[in-house]
Amino acid sequence: REEEGEGASSGGGGDGVPAALGRDPSVHHERRLRRACPSLPNLYLYHGSIETYSDPFDLGISLHACGEASDLVLRACGRASSNAAFVACPCCVGKLASRSANPYVFAATGDDRPTVTYPQSEAFGGGAGARAGTVSPEDFDALAKAADFGELPDMRTSKGAVRRCAKALLEADRLAYMEEAHGYEGTTALTRMVPWESSPKNDILLGWKEGGAVGCPYIGDKDEWGHCNDCNTDVKAAMRHLLEPSNSSVVAADSGGSKADSVDGVDWTAKEESDIRSDVEKFLAGNEATLGVVERREVPSDAAEDASRERVILRFDTGMGWRKRKLVHYVAESMGLAHWCEGRKHAEKTVCVARKRS
Repeated sequence: REEEGEGASSGGGGDGVPAALGRDPSVHHERRLRRACPSLPNLYLYHGSIETYSDPFDLGISLHACGEASDLVLRACGRASSNAAFVACPCCVGKLASRSANPYVFAATGDDRPTVTYPQSEAFGGGAGARAGTVSPEDFDALAKAADFGELPDMRTSKGAVRRCAKALLEADRLAYMEEAHGYEGTTALTRMVPWESSPKNDILLGWKEGGAVGCPYIGDKDEWGHCNDCNTDVKAAMRHLLEPSNSSVVAADSGGSKADSVDGVDWTAKEESDIRSDVEKFLAGNEATLGVVERREVPSDAAEDASRERVILRFDTGMGWRKRKLVHYVAESMGLAHWCEGRKHAEKTVCVARKRS
């Protein structure tokens, strides 16, 4: 608005320029405000911590402010005497874990100690009025680790739903704190960028106050926690993903004896599991020419009268990573086969599969 302007603060990763749109162009904070654009008399750049900015403003905007920097933006909006609204898109939530050293905190304060304690809201176990049986600091750390992801290929998979669900829970803690501590009572919402692929960090936190210059910016259905329908769908997908085992070999009750559609596992997709299972089945069928390394080894026998005997072994490629090695172990075990790791260094590790010796 021309006469009063709006307040904005963004930063982290070069995604935005810290800005302050003050209501009064004559107000300066110890000469740390600099005019940003002559044609906008109420637009200034502010050099300093957002915690020290005290001018009134109508709207706080934060795009990918790293770690707890997003929380400092939200708290600045909550402290504003002008009933400021906020639009925040947080980033790097792995830095919210208590054992994580945040370089931005160190650069700003000279200390690695966080300036915000997590979880924040009483609903999640933070604060003096924390509810019994809620999220412990250790559980919150695990949640922050799970929520910190940036893999666009997993954006719309059931595996990705688990990570998105974890992040949505962290953002719910933020919104619950703003409602409890700063008066955004029932006037917050959690939604996402459209399309989701705009960024892996695509959650958007909205908040507004009755009587503020910025009214409700959100149009859509949300639950009692302020979650949009997409977030609730993710919660259900995550529960199915975590609680229902991969059923690529399960026969559906109404399928007439055919295999049910496979689903993604916790650490791998259904296609990855199908590919490994296919390789092992080819090995068992003797189709060695289509596989990687199939070795015949002379191995000691358990029988005293037979000093040694040949054993055919399927040896998977090195460099496949811990996740794929775990998948090979899972498939081999489910098929009743022997399986073991070989190699000491990470790049040399692989998995071998063979028939169990009788």
